[in-house]
Amino acid sequence: MLRKDYIKKKVAPKEGIGMFLAERVLKTWHEDFVDQDTQEIVSIERNEVLYDRDKKVDSKMAKDIEEYGITEICVTNTPGRAEELRTFCRLGHVKVTMKGITKTGVVICRAESIRQAMDLAADYTEGATEEVFGEHCSNFHITDVEILNDITFIGRTAADIKAEQEALAKDKDAPVKMPFKVLATYARAEEWIENTSNKNAWVKKRKFVAWAHDIKDARNIVTAWIKKDVETEVGDNKRETLVIVAATPFTVHTYLPASVCNEYIEHPELRLSTEAEE
Repeated sequence: MLRKDYIKKKVAPKEGIGMFLAERVLKTWHEDFVDQDTQEIVSIERNEVLYDRDKKVDSKMAKDIEEYGITEICVTNTPGRAEELRTFCRLGHVKVTMKGITKTGVVICRAESIRQAMDLAADYTEGATEEVFGEHCSNFHITDVEILNDITFIGRTAADIKAEQEALAKDKDAPVKMPFKVLATYARAEEWIENTSNKNAWVKKRKFVAWAHDIKDARNIVTAWIKKDVETEVGDNKRETLVIVAATPFTVHTYLPASVCNEYIEHPELRLSTEAEE
């Protein structure tokens, strides 16, 4: 059965008795909090699931739903149909590969879903084909999408961007930070147990992408990031376990900044601090 053949309708709770919920029944309310930066009052919508999809509506459920002030529910006669989850319920790094006239371009963005990432990458690329493909082109198409769950990105800071802009204003050939892929292996001291294999303590070949001037700089940035996050010296003699296994240039045409990603991120609580605010 395709979506066009799947019949569902919205009715009053009592009219849905004997049918099945086609959508979750949510209790919705708003909470206000004060934005620490602007001191403005911001309202956030909160939801609690009262009844999940496919539950058969009976008189008790209908009465309960009405008592929450909910006047309409979505029901169907055909239970058991799966629901596609449209978002990750979090932000993820997504790599979108596109084919131009003669060249391939890659865009990495932060998004709530694959569809959102594709729309964002396409929207940005339509106005920046020379940046993405290295040439002007009148059309392109998306050839591949990949969720980069296994890579930790360490982006540029506001200080980095300001320093680069000032340097480039004085010298157009001034060095700028570029992305490097770094692999690191280390052990977590809090999980280290002497005279055991310590399988749970080791983190092997963790992948990072760090913006740096060169490979040495990239290695140092990742080392500092790990050392700030976790204790890597183990045992009574404080043996250092952190080793940078490899560091190479990370080939990517365009990494979309936070300000661009925020244009597509729908949930306010997931929006990113822009590079200028970090």
